[in-house]
Amino acid sequence: MADMVKTTIMLPEDILREAKITAVNEKTTLSKVIRESLETRLGKTIRTRNIKQNKDPLRFLGAFSIGIKVPYKHRADLYEEHLKRKMGF
Repeated sequence: MADMVKTTIMLPEDILREAKITAVNEKTTLSKVIRESLETRLGKTIRTRNIKQNKDPLRFLGAFSIGIKVPYKHRADLYEEHLKRKMGF
């Protein structure tokens, strides 16, 4: 799924109320109802997530802020790699 961003929008109260009721009836989030409506309006297909892939919370560990491209399962390994890079090893 594409990266998500937060935004603020202005909606008429009746439309917002209907969207919230739809979300409750479908047991989903208001964000998902609005996202699906926008995707339909814009002619995009609704993307489905691979649930198996999203279950592992460590899948991106170490891939972001310090420039390490390999996911690590243990914090100590990540820290050791970070120190090596900082010290020039």
